[in-house]
Amino acid sequence: MVVCIAAVSMTWCWTSYASWQQKKTLQKNLERVHQEHWSSPSQRSSAACVRRLALHGGSNQGQNSNLQPAEVAHVRSINAFLSPIISMMPPLSSFQVLRVLSLKKGRQGCEFRHLGKLLQLRHLGLSGTPVDELPRDIRNLVHLQSLDVDGTGLKELPPTVGELSNLMYLHLDLGTEVLPWLGKLTSLQVLKFGRYRSSTVAELGKLTELRILWITFQEVEERDVKALVESLHHLQKIEDFNFGARKLMGLGSLATFAWEPPRQIREFGWNGISLPRLPVWLNPKRVPHLSYLNLSLKTFEALDMDILGSLPELRTLLLSLDMESIVSWTFPDGRLFLNLKIMRLEGIRVENVHLLELKNVRVSHADMEEIDDHDDHVKETLAMDQELQKQEEEKDVLAAGDDVTKLSLGGY
Repeated sequence: MVVCIAAVSMTWCWTSYASWQQKKTLQKNLERVHQEHWSSPSQRSSAACVRRLALHGGSNQGQNSNLQPAEVAHVRSINAFLSPIISMMPPLSSFQVLRVLSLKKGRQGCEFRHLGKLLQLRHLGLSGTPVDELPRDIRNLVHLQSLDVDGTGLKELPPTVGELSNLMYLHLDLGTEVLPWLGKLTSLQVLKFGRYRSSTVAELGKLTELRILWITFQEVEERDVKALVESLHHLQKIEDFNFGARKLMGLGSLATFAWEPPRQIREFGWNGISLPRLPVWLNPKRVPHLSYLNLSLKTFEALDMDILGSLPELRTLLLSLDMESIVSWTFPDGRLFLNLKIMRLEGIRVENVHLLELKNVRVSHADMEEIDDHDDHVKETLAMDQELQKQEEEKDVLAAGDDVTKLSLGGY
C-alpha cells in the first residue's frame, strides 16, 4: 500500500512500513517522530508546517530535548506512548490548532492548566497517564467528542464536563466517580465507568444515543440495580451492554430481571450478580445478532445450553452458575454453536467436550482454574484481542489522523 500526503504544494509518498523501529524519518514537513533520542536543536530544522507529532519510548530525557513553542504552532495531532511527556512538550497553550491529544501510559504526569485553551480539540485521551485533576475550563472545549481518562487515577471530573454537549465517547477510570451531570451528555454513544452515586444511576436513562455501555462496580445496592434496569428501557439504540459487580448489597441476588435488549444487541454481559434464570429473550428470533454473552445465573438446566447453542452468531460464551450441583450437558454434534470460538463454563460439565474442540472451539472450565477476571469484559474476549489491541496502540502512535471530524467510536 502506498500512502501519499500533500502539504504546502508538495506531495510526500512512501510505502507501508515493516515495523516501528524502522521509522527514522517521517514527513519532515508534516510529522516529527521522536523515539529513544531527540536530536539537538542545531540538527532540527524549523519546519514551518509540522501537523502531526508522535512521541514514542524515550528512555533518554537528556539535554536539549525540549520542543520549542514556535515548532508546534501548526500541530493538529499529538500521540504519545510510553513517553516522558513533561520534558518533551511545551505548554499546551502553544498548540493553538490541536485537535487530537493522546497521551497513553505516560511515564510522568502532565500539566493541564491550559487545557481550556485548546479550543479546536476533538479527542483527549489520557489512558494510563497519571492525572491529578482536570481544570474547570474544560467547558471551553465545545468541539470535544472523545474523553478517555481510564487508568489515570482521577477521583472525579469537574462538573463543567456536563457542558460538553458534543461529547460522544467517555471512558472513566474505575475510581472516577460519576456525578449527576452525566445526564446532560445527551450526545454520548459510548460510556464506560465503575464508580457512581445512587442519584446518577437514573441519569443513564437520559442518554438515549448510547450504543455501548460498560459498567464495573465493586459493590452495588439492590435498589440501584433496579434503577439501572429501569434506565435500560430507554436505551433503544444499545448494541453492547456489559455489567459486572462483585457484591450486591441487599438480598445477594436479583429476584427478577425485567429488561429485554433491543434486537440489534451484539454483546451482552451480566456478571458477578446472578440472574435468577436464563432470560426468555435469549433466542434467535429476539437477538439474532448476539455474538458475545457473559452471564451469571442462579438456576440452569441442560436444555438451556441447547437454547444458547441456537444463537446463530454467538462466538464467545462465558457462563457462570451459582449452584451447588454441577450441570451435565452433552453436545449434539453439528447442530448447535455453529460459529462459537470460545466457551468458558463454571458449574457446567460438557460430557463430550472433544466434539466441540474438533470444531475449533476453545473450551475451559473456570471452576477448575484460578480465574478472577470475570468483571472485566476486555480480559474475557479472545486471547488474540490483546495482540490486536497492542497493534492498534502502535498504529495510534504512527498514524493519528489530523482530521478527527470522522472519529470512529467503535475502535476505542
